Amino acid sequence: RALRRAFGDETLVHVDRYVQEGGWPRGYGFEGQQQGAVIRGWKERGMTEDDVGFLGDPDELMTRDFVRAMQICDVREFDDHRNCNRARLSGSMSVAFEGAPGCLTLRSFRKPGMTIGRCIEGINANPSLHAKPERTWKGIGWLSDGYGPPSYHKLPSNTTHYPLYNAHDFRRVAGAAYRGGGYGQTAFHGHTAFHVHNFFSNPEVIRRKYLTYGEARKDASSVALGKLEDDVQTMVD
Repeated sequence: RALRRAFGDETLVHVDRYVQEGGWPRGYGFEGQQQGAVIRGWKERGMTEDDVGFLGDPDELMTRDFVRAMQICDVREFDDHRNCNRARLSGSMSVAFEGAPGCLTLRSFRKPGMTIGRCIEGINANPSLHAKPERTWKGIGWLSDGYGPPSYHKLPSNTTHYPLYNAHDFRRVAGAAYRGGGYGQTAFHGHTAFHVHNFFSNPEVIRRKYLTYGEARKDASSVALGKLEDDVQTMVD
């Protein structure tokens, strides 16, 4: 219901569960495997090479104007990516709020992420054409250094089709960042997304999140609330 309010009544919404058994991988590895289930869901529901994959946490939202621009404008990362050499749109310059709209933090980062379907593992129709990279986490994680942006120096010099991206790469691989006022790689000013972090109704719900999510803390139930994360301390202050 909340997603339909955000994206329109005609939006198709599918909810699934990811169960982690065996205790591996953990941390970012766990998050990547969880988000990999999203890509499998895209494929099952008919995603094509010409569709754009948007992958992020529920609290990471792009502005409406930015989403519309990605739909109707020529975007280099989608239309001229040189066989997936530069297909990663590294989210955007996000404005981060902590706990409530009145608590604006000083950090800005490039999330969430977008990639054209033609460059996503499981969506690309001819994966055998693309270079086979080394990956972290025993081959299931993000691209190892030298196999993806900003450097492909470990690939053969005659490579013409570059590695496809998996769910880990949406978060980890460097890419272009579009911001209010233009295009660039590093600028802080302007934004095209929001991070509405820890918008929960009470402290106990926040503690439960830090106790159970991908980067869980075993002491989340007992440690001072502000010690959970620097930005939580900003909210406490």
